[in-house]
Amino acid sequence: MPPRVLVKGPVQPGDTVTLSQEDSHHILHVFRLSEGEEVWIIAPGEGIYQGILKRTGHFGATAEVKKKILGLKQEPQLELIVVMPFIKGERTAWAVQKLTEIGVTEIRFTLFKRSVVRPSSLDNKLKRLNRIAMEAVKQSLRVRIPHIEFFDNLEVSTKGLRGVLLDPHSQTALNSTLKGFAGMNKVGLCVGPEGGLEEEEVSFLEKGGWVPARFGPRILRVETAAIAGSAVILNELGDLGCC
Repeated sequence: MPPRVLVKGPVQPGDTVTLSQEDSHHILHVFRLSEGEEVWIIAPGEGIYQGILKRTGHFGATAEVKKKILGLKQEPQLELIVVMPFIKGERTAWAVQKLTEIGVTEIRFTLFKRSVVRPSSLDNKLKRLNRIAMEAVKQSLRVRIPHIEFFDNLEVSTKGLRGVLLDPHSQTALNSTLKGFAGMNKVGLCVGPEGGLEEEEVSFLEKGGWVPARFGPRILRVETAAIAGSAVILNELGDLGCC
């Protein structure tokens, strides 16, 4: 499979696009491609196109857009929005990478009352996480980049959203809970910090239409619960189990 690149803005066959410095470096110095060789061009929100390198050099590379290869069917019809805390170390970045590959639409990092990690250098952190998401889009052949944002409270991050709250104390299994969300085009998944949610946070979510659900008999780390929970939801309500 040819290497993939991301471009901004709408494209159509016959256009010539300029590759980013990062993509140019990767194409020219890692894959060592030359003029006339093939790349796949990902135009977010549109599709994936065949491209042919036209110009290579010290100032970057350009490619001519050929035929569309894949369209929006690469994306699940279900919008899955994950609400979760920042996690220690590289676990946050790893979670973003895997959630992107699975097909999550949006990741809302939220400050919970028991959050262990309090964000610092927030702009730089979000920029890095967005870069990780873009690389995961290329790897997984997605055509949408998940939106990543930080909210300093649970009320704002879940406003206007209904979904599932993973709660080890719930008496209802996740698979059973998801039956109540069949036919919806947007669903949230809330994963609390490792210390758990406080009772008032759980109560607030329940009043807003969130349903607590147990995810098996074992206690999972935040990133494991977010990734595995997203996979189950997209399998039950989305496209992971369809083909």
